[in-house]
Amino acid sequence: MIKILITNIGRRTYFVRYLEELIKLKYPIKVYLSDASKNTAGFYINKKFKKVIFPRVNKSEKKYIMFLKSFCKKEKINLVIPLIDSDLNILAKNKDEFKKINTTILVSDIKILNQLKNKINAYNFCKKNNLNYPKIYKSKMFIKTPFIYKDISGSASKGLKILKNKKQIPIKPKKNFFLQEYIKGKEYNLDILNDLKGNYLHSTSKLKIEMRSGETDKAKIVKFKSHEKLAKKISKLLSHIGPIDVDFIINEKNKIYLIDFNFRFGGGYPFTHRSGSNYLKAIIDNYLGKKIEIKKNRQSILFKGIEILNEE
Repeated sequence: MIKILITNIGRRTYFVRYLEELIKLKYPIKVYLSDASKNTAGFYINKKFKKVIFPRVNKSEKKYIMFLKSFCKKEKINLVIPLIDSDLNILAKNKDEFKKINTTILVSDIKILNQLKNKINAYNFCKKNNLNYPKIYKSKMFIKTPFIYKDISGSASKGLKILKNKKQIPIKPKKNFFLQEYIKGKEYNLDILNDLKGNYLHSTSKLKIEMRSGETDKAKIVKFKSHEKLAKKISKLLSHIGPIDVDFIINEKNKIYLIDFNFRFGGGYPFTHRSGSNYLKAIIDNYLGKKIEIKKNRQSILFKGIEILNEE
């Protein structure tokens, strides 16, 4: 029996359904769900899954990690899967401590997270490795309009603005906000799955069709060799653990610009899962030492993770 803890389940009710699918397939798993609020939507999907209220990680990292470690030790948790960005750094810094109590945390090394969570660091990483990334403007003098005003470590497009002229730049810019080149083109999401040792397993590319509040509502599964080649290059450069969610834009000249990296199951994963590629199952199989088999994606248009049109 494998005991799996999902931290900060929040509104990701679909993730609970995916765990239920594994149980129906007779996988020997026992599921624990955590969140900082007892009213979180993810708690109301399956009555059999054990729920636990954790301290908020952004209020006290020390208190959070002590509570988590104590809980994992008491319940003999085998695998911890984090679902939000605020968990990642603190878990990465402490994952060796969890190994001592036989708990594996699905998170990459802290050095990798620090390298790409900060968008200026991400720009430098991409430049060093011949990957395109929108320019970062260090001086107002060289800005080309329109341009982006965004948080250096923001996620889900929080606080992001597209500015049409220099007069729109705030007189007192918010702390950690910066100016960046605006790339016009089609936006894609790329899920890249590595095994628990950081080796490439699979990737899924999606064209974003409809967006709302930084989240993808509608997407189309696409299959391009250039996207798979990009996924394998990123996988090799990072040797990340488990899934990574990458956003990129292809401009009118068919040039790829990377714009965001998230080292977890991202908001685009439901489209990957519903198209037939079960990354969660692959991770459990990897942990169990079983042969990893990932089905090919169906080229479909998906809405909120529900298939509405199959092209095959």
